[in-house]
Amino acid sequence: MAHICFPRIRQSTRRFYQLSYYNPDTGKYAAGWDDIYMVLYSIVALTGLRAFTLDYVLAPLAGMLGINKRKDKSRFAEQGWVLIYYTAFWSLGMYVMYTHEHWMSFREMWTRWPSRELESSMKWYYLVQFSFWLQQIVIVHIEEKRKDHWQMFTHHVVTCALMFGSYCYHQNKVGNMILCLMDMVDLFFAILKYLGFQLACDIAFGVFMLVWFVTRHVLYLRVVYSLYYDSPRETAMGCYSGSQQNLTGPFPPPDRYWHLADPFLNPSGVVCWTNWVKWSFINTLLILQVLMIAWFGMIIQVAMKVLRGGEAEDSRSDGEDEGEEVDEENVAGVEHKKADAAKKPIEYEPIEEEVGVEDVQFHSQRSSPVKRFRNGGGVTTGVAFPSDRKELLGPGAVFRHPVPNSTNYINAYDQYGGLIRAKGLKPSRDRSRQQEQEIPKESLDDMMPYPMNRNFRSQHVLSEELRDEIYKRVVERGEDVRSVSASLQVEMGRVGAVVRLKTLEEDWVKEGKPLALPYARAVMSMLPQTRFLPNSATPLPHESINDLPVHKATTLQLFHPTSESRHFTRTDAGRVFDRNLLPAERRIPHPELVQIQKWYNEGLQKDEVASRQRKRNEEEKRRKEVQEKAKRRLEEMVVKRRETPRWEFRFREISVDDVGKDGRSRKGVGARYGMPHEDRKKGQVKIPTRVE
Repeated sequence: MAHICFPRIRQSTRRFYQLSYYNPDTGKYAAGWDDIYMVLYSIVALTGLRAFTLDYVLAPLAGMLGINKRKDKSRFAEQGWVLIYYTAFWSLGMYVMYTHEHWMSFREMWTRWPSRELESSMKWYYLVQFSFWLQQIVIVHIEEKRKDHWQMFTHHVVTCALMFGSYCYHQNKVGNMILCLMDMVDLFFAILKYLGFQLACDIAFGVFMLVWFVTRHVLYLRVVYSLYYDSPRETAMGCYSGSQQNLTGPFPPPDRYWHLADPFLNPSGVVCWTNWVKWSFINTLLILQVLMIAWFGMIIQVAMKVLRGGEAEDSRSDGEDEGEEVDEENVAGVEHKKADAAKKPIEYEPIEEEVGVEDVQFHSQRSSPVKRFRNGGGVTTGVAFPSDRKELLGPGAVFRHPVPNSTNYINAYDQYGGLIRAKGLKPSRDRSRQQEQEIPKESLDDMMPYPMNRNFRSQHVLSEELRDEIYKRVVERGEDVRSVSASLQVEMGRVGAVVRLKTLEEDWVKEGKPLALPYARAVMSMLPQTRFLPNSATPLPHESINDLPVHKATTLQLFHPTSESRHFTRTDAGRVFDRNLLPAERRIPHPELVQIQKWYNEGLQKDEVASRQRKRNEEEKRRKEVQEKAKRRLEEMVVKRRETPRWEFRFREISVDDVGKDGRSRKGVGARYGMPHEDRKKGQVKIPTRVE
């Protein structure tokens, strides 16, 4: 518009859409820095043309063809644009090659170098292709990411570097041939993805594999070999300078390295073809070959699936789960057309479906492409525009992308969806960015899953990593339960429970039984967890591991007078309640921790404490082994065994002297099933009647 409305600036605006550096004597065009204007204009024009084609042509066409899922419609539009572009530019590239001397000849790619001027068709084709690949670097980040996102990004960057380098070094013929080889496969791939019949798709896939292998791994490597073998024989090694009409050379390189940058800075300056330049192009081309080999490996995986009876699918499927979103406007439009034809009102019935936890997904619903443009919403191209749609905002957003290492309770978030204790940290899809931030430990309010019940607090549960670590230490490394409990700050009974449950889980896995892992992950995500910190010297305490158990003899209150001069210890206090009652430091689950603290109080160093503790553990282990052996020997002496072909009978002698006259002694039969406490029996006096 500026070019049309303002004649005075046409001399400047002409460079954006017309080829620069025209030579009327030869009828050809030279290269120069003004070509960047046309490249920028082509990027904008291709972006606008792509957006218009996707949203106003291909997206409505997908709806007419019955494609209603939003992701499928977006993919259809993107592949349709690829088909249109590659059809046009592969045909143009083949025409450019046909009208030049390098048609069907590898040796001719290197003749008459350096050719400082180009035919109009070659220059326009090269600049627009360069613009397209620069645009692709942006598009690859706008479109939904695939598994090979970074491979695609690397491919586009290397392609742009090769095109820019070949344009400045006047190697346009070899660039034209490589682009034609590449575009042929992309054209075929875009057609293949939307064949309607499975048999035709599978057959076309086989042809696609053949075309890929021939063009990208045979002919492409033949071009690389020609660069290695033919270019030194057809191109005079050395440096040249000047325009096409005043070209001088060859002459030796004027310096060691700086002359390599001269073609990029001065289009008519010094340009050299040396072994260093040749090998730079070869290595860059081989980088592309490595990427294509990786992609061909994915193609072979799909081929193996087809041979096993499956269907040919794109193995580079999206990294995120594909939703079942349907374009409501398109479906509603079809229904309204049917209703108009039948002259009947439309009745929409609710759809009911029973789903599991693993099937619950949250998707933002958007209108059709045309409606989004009218409302100012985003488009299929991925370009974001302001939208007036009511998305899931506020505290409810935490249920879509919960903050890692935090309970997913709505009470922990403010009205704007920010984590209160983290000063407003909001949920985001970028988990790595959230994990880099230090999130404070949960407060009591964060442990409250039910806002109306402020007395209920969720207790921490062991994380999956911590449970795995407990199982590894006890089962695989052979550590005793007491040591694992002390080192991980988990109560010994819980350590034993974890080992038993993990053993059961391992047995189920070996037997092929299904595990409800999605449900378990969903439940774990809603509870506060005690994490395992492998690189931390001090573990996160899960619970108190040294609580003093209540002995039944201490349930009664006693008054025990003693002399002031007597040395009355905790051992003496225990014997007051019961002759066999041990003192508190010996009855706790981890008495060794008390002894360790005493050693530290004596001034011992950490290594000496560890050495003494190891010796103590070994002595404790030997003592338990002796006790176990004595117990087994006594069992063998008391219990008589009688074996039969099917059963083993065990007999134990019972006497009245052992079990008591009422038979309620702990040595009697049935004692382990429970006996009432003394203070619960009838006639039992429950208050002290004497002082001892």
